[in-house]
Amino acid sequence: MDAAEAPQKATTGPHIKNLSKLRELLWAQKRELEEPDTPEIEFTYKDSDSYLTEISEFYSYLEHTEFLEYRLSYEEYKLRIGGSDDYHFWSQSTKQEHKKIILRLLDDLDSANSVVRDSSCQALLYIAQGVFGECNTEEMLQKWAIDNCFLLYEYQIFQACIHNLGREIDAVFFGEDQIIDINCSKRISIVVSIGNNDNPLDSHNQVLKDTFIYELGRPIPPGNEILANTLFEMTLKFCSGSLSEISIKKTLLLLWKTILVSLGGTNELHRLKQEALQAANLEEWKDDKTLPNVLPLKPQFPSFLMSSADTLTDLNREPKADERGKFTNKTTLLKPKVRQNDIDNFLEKARLKFLGYTLDGDNCTDAGLPTSIIEGLKVLKLYLYVSLGEWQVKNEEKLTRDANQNIFQDEVTDNPTEALYQSLLPKIQQYMIALLKVLLVASPTTKSKSESFNIMVEVIPKVAAPSSMRQTLKVAVDAERHKEIIIEAISAILLLLLKHFKVNHILQFEHMAQNLVFANCIPLILKHLNQNLVNVLTVKDSGTENFEFPACVLSQSNILAHENKESPAYSWRGIFSCINLTRILQKLTKWKPSRIMMLVVFKSVPILKRALKLKEDTLQLYLLKLIKPQTRFLGRNWRKSNMKVISMIYQRVRHHLNDDWAYGVDQDSRPWDYQMEESNLRAQIERFNNRRYTDLKTDILPECLPYDNNWISVLAKEMHFADNFIKHYEDWLDNEVYHRNINWDSIRTS
Repeated sequence: MDAAEAPQKATTGPHIKNLSKLRELLWAQKRELEEPDTPEIEFTYKDSDSYLTEISEFYSYLEHTEFLEYRLSYEEYKLRIGGSDDYHFWSQSTKQEHKKIILRLLDDLDSANSVVRDSSCQALLYIAQGVFGECNTEEMLQKWAIDNCFLLYEYQIFQACIHNLGREIDAVFFGEDQIIDINCSKRISIVVSIGNNDNPLDSHNQVLKDTFIYELGRPIPPGNEILANTLFEMTLKFCSGSLSEISIKKTLLLLWKTILVSLGGTNELHRLKQEALQAANLEEWKDDKTLPNVLPLKPQFPSFLMSSADTLTDLNREPKADERGKFTNKTTLLKPKVRQNDIDNFLEKARLKFLGYTLDGDNCTDAGLPTSIIEGLKVLKLYLYVSLGEWQVKNEEKLTRDANQNIFQDEVTDNPTEALYQSLLPKIQQYMIALLKVLLVASPTTKSKSESFNIMVEVIPKVAAPSSMRQTLKVAVDAERHKEIIIEAISAILLLLLKHFKVNHILQFEHMAQNLVFANCIPLILKHLNQNLVNVLTVKDSGTENFEFPACVLSQSNILAHENKESPAYSWRGIFSCINLTRILQKLTKWKPSRIMMLVVFKSVPILKRALKLKEDTLQLYLLKLIKPQTRFLGRNWRKSNMKVISMIYQRVRHHLNDDWAYGVDQDSRPWDYQMEESNLRAQIERFNNRRYTDLKTDILPECLPYDNNWISVLAKEMHFADNFIKHYEDWLDNEVYHRNINWDSIRTS
């Protein structure tokens, strides 16, 4: 009996279960080690790609046949005004002759003859493209394109395109969508050539560039609307179906470049932040000595552990360079930060533990506390960091409490970001939903559904023709490229707006971020990242590179040379989009416990961990920042089996001194406080908008204004009376006030 039961107990005991779990863990680690290792990606993250790449993204593969029409329109116009004997190439003409041609084409834009208008639009676009018929190399075409765009702006061609935008939108309803595409192409060429031009310019062109950037962020007549707001409105109409024939890709690209040029890129953001910090008397947080990063993601063998032991024990040692000049010891040293909320929590717990009481609002008194606690408090205060957003929130609370300061001391800065926010405020929720709708349709993980709009209008041929295998392949590759460009543009638009609103005022950023969260932006971004990024972002040799601009319009020898160039291992466009979406997700969830719990509920950690296999430094950094706040909710087993991810977070992500992110319990929030957190934030945003933009909202949304019960603001309003009332004012007082008995006690009690 005992002998028979012994094998059964041996196969069902707790030790056998633990052994099976250990076996599963070892098999999982073995499968992970056997996965093919991906090389590190040398990627430069910047605001935009090269000039010719940006211009080529604006045109689809089907449009290369239309470039010849633009050239013929220009040459026919030259022959018509000068004849065959007086024909000169654009590159051989003088600047005065260029001015004469541009001004005559500008006059033809207002012609009553539609054929003349269309021909002049095509000729002007050919000039903006760099007169490719006279160019032999890409460098030559780029030079003429930039110079011509400066001339077109100087002679009011860009202003004429903006002035005719309303008429072009009306023409779409009558099936004349080609004109709006041609003028949109001229706009994007001028914006990219002038606004994103970092090359040294002469004094004349530098003045033109500064004027162009200033005008692009201001209301433009005749509608007195900012161009970015007009493009947002076009996107909204496209999603609603009332403007479904426009090219949404060109509209979004023009919107992206307009925001980038008018508001500024990374360097301008840094300058604006420095000015805002100085105005608030705050110091910039400077990190310690920074060394190249990072430890490899794939687990290594004991040789790696032995070589990196000195690195882990002595972080202040200078890195050593190998024979190729590259650093072998890679570590990033980031100075830790401490928030004021962290100090308050630390003091509250210490007082409760040692003294048995708390002092609300007092973060200085240390009487009665042990020496170790006092020393710890000094260390925390040494690393105290007050962000610009925290200062702006406290200042806003002060302005809201004090009505006198609200009226006289709140100065709204006049800058392009403020002007754009005021123009977007009445419909910002609808604009964000429209962008996310287009992003959802363009995402490669989205299944085909019947939508009210079609983002493939310019990719699918309008006229059915017999298709060969090459034609079918070209359309398929162009459709995939079309979706990638749309995702790139939307991710860049959202990130730019969030960054600029955050610098301008934190509550503007919170308003936009909350609208994105309520529109399900978080699961949408996770859905996009939930794919094998290593395979998706790999550039495939499809043989369609010669259909891109400018390769499709240059000579045959240059086309072959362009085809023989070595393609990058990964798509710049795809990596740029993934980094932008990851940064947007990190900005939406940073220091927001309720939104971090949304990431946990949506099971984002496996998605983010899979994306870590793409070894790009910037992308991995923000992925780790997203994983870090979720770690305390994942349990001990997950931490034991993902120690390399924990190590990467320790090494690469900035930490707070008393933040027990990996093993502690979140002290800042409780599950029942999540809904209250978003409600309080929304109430704070509404108070900010109602106080700061009351005049703007009264003109547009009077029914959405709350009742004003502040006696100071009510008495400060200017009242307008009719002329008849002013004339008989004394009679009104005599009849309605002096000789009328009013029981004020009954009115007060009722």
